[in-house]
Amino acid sequence: MAPYDPRGRRNRALLVGVPRYDNHAGDVEGGVPGNLLAVRHNLAQLRQALAGGNVFTAAQICDFRPHGVDDLGEQLDDAARSAEGLLLFYFAGHGAVPNSGDELWLQTPPARTIPGAGSVFPGALSFSHVLGVLSTSRAEHIVIVLDCCFAGNAALVLEAHERNQRFSLLAGVQANHRVDAGGPDSPTPFTRELVDVLTHGVRDAHGPSPGAEVSFRTLAAELSQRMPRRHTTLRKAPWEPRTWLGTPDRDVLLATDRPLPPAAGRAPADARPGRRFRGAVAVWPGRLWRRARGLPRGLAARAGRRTPRYTAVLLTGAAVVAALAVGAGLLLARTGEAGACSPPLELRVLTDPDLEPTVRRAADAFLTSDGNLTDTGCRRSGISVHAAKASDTVRAFGEMSRAWQEPSGRDDFDPQRDVGPQPDVWIPGSAADVDRARRGTAPQAASFGRVSEPLARSPVVLAFPEDRAPAPERRTGPLAQLLEAPPADGGTSERTEVRRPDPEFTDAALLATAALYGGGADGGSGEPPARAERRIAQPGPPSRTGRALMCALPQNGGADARTAVLVPEHLLRTATDCSATTRERRVAAYPDDVPALAPVLVPVHWDHADRDRAERDAAIRRFEDWFTGRGGA
Repeated sequence: MAPYDPRGRRNRALLVGVPRYDNHAGDVEGGVPGNLLAVRHNLAQLRQALAGGNVFTAAQICDFRPHGVDDLGEQLDDAARSAEGLLLFYFAGHGAVPNSGDELWLQTPPARTIPGAGSVFPGALSFSHVLGVLSTSRAEHIVIVLDCCFAGNAALVLEAHERNQRFSLLAGVQANHRVDAGGPDSPTPFTRELVDVLTHGVRDAHGPSPGAEVSFRTLAAELSQRMPRRHTTLRKAPWEPRTWLGTPDRDVLLATDRPLPPAAGRAPADARPGRRFRGAVAVWPGRLWRRARGLPRGLAARAGRRTPRYTAVLLTGAAVVAALAVGAGLLLARTGEAGACSPPLELRVLTDPDLEPTVRRAADAFLTSDGNLTDTGCRRSGISVHAAKASDTVRAFGEMSRAWQEPSGRDDFDPQRDVGPQPDVWIPGSAADVDRARRGTAPQAASFGRVSEPLARSPVVLAFPEDRAPAPERRTGPLAQLLEAPPADGGTSERTEVRRPDPEFTDAALLATAALYGGGADGGSGEPPARAERRIAQPGPPSRTGRALMCALPQNGGADARTAVLVPEHLLRTATDCSATTRERRVAAYPDDVPALAPVLVPVHWDHADRDRAERDAAIRRFEDWFTGRGGA
């Protein structure tokens, strides 16, 4: 299939580079490794390559050095509004990831990292935010190129993004790898190769191929060949760029040595973005229509559709002023695109922190499933997922739901602040949480609908480093017995440390702690609480989630190799995308006195929320039916 040719359209290229940083490691706690002076050359040479490629005009390219996240956000928003053909976003600078590895942060000059159980990145913009802004654009195709450490982690974020079909991502290095930026007198290694391909095309033994034409796929394939042969990451592994395509069979032209052929009806490339004039008739895009109707920009895109463009036929300048002043008098006519979708009802889902990544992926899949789409392709409901400390959630439902609905202003505990927005659906790690919440004695503003059968089962396991695991026949039994089990033949005789996440944060950690104290499923033969706590003592506060614990261990000397962890079984598969250099292989033992994590789905009804009660209940039923049926399998 021929690549999409955006020439002659309103294309935009936003090239962002950060060569200098305010806070450096060693000078400021949490500072970045240093400046990236090579990035100065990146922007100049990439601009030249794109401007000479016959896809972007010079006026369509913006090279930008942000001062912070605010002006970077403004430039992103402007580029998204302006583009109608191809929108290209390029970033070169420092990238950072949290312990979980499930987000990428693009760091601007004031960036720092505040370490802890959940790292915080002031002065940085999350890649999820970047995607959210770019998704509001009317561009036909969106290309993202990242030249930063951990760039490959962006693929994980983009894959989970609900409106990813128009996106193509070229990440400069594989996930969880740092790279050398090179010296101050030339571009960074990745951008140097990128510019060469865009300028000269794909080279063979005889030099550049004649009639060079570079599409996204051509560029990605060539760089995937060049980089591992010529460069290594800071781990001394082959440097491997990563590619992600929202629509696998679609390609887009990025550069060509052939001039644009004459074509009738092409919009002038240097026209002012956002408004086109043809004689006495003004043609206004969807942005003005949304504002004239009182809808915020981007609302339609968040509903999962591209905004229809409308034509306003205005005879005089005075009519324009009058129409804008009163928000009426516009003669609107569709320009041939699909009909409009009403904004869908939004469901808010609250879940356990250990379950959040899984529930979020399921919610994203449900959004575009047949169970959530009308016959015309519109979404019936949207879904937002968030997690909160398990003990706070139970307290909020059991004692404070009136304060959740009408905040009291208390400093010690505010459900809206400490848990989040009032949920329509609660997915705790165990039905026991629902029983605990129902035992609250205070008058409540929330009530629960029918609690579902368990959505899944994930046993809480004691995951040993491979050379410390007991023999296969000794990998089940009471938790206290497993803690004392010697390693299989040939293993180390050194005592194995044990850690579990904070039991206030996740149900799995609470269940494991109950077994440690002797309150397991069978009455337990666990240890006295004081001894149990000494057994799992560790420096600093415990990790908030099982995933954070498994990702933090390799960063603490040899802790990963000498520590067994109490975590849900499913995290042994999903917690491996961490930024640590090495990870221990682990073997699971199954304590029979620790209940399994068995999440349930609980509809939540709120007082004085009857106006859309029937519609909201129907949306919850659709989500539950999909989640518990084949769709959620």
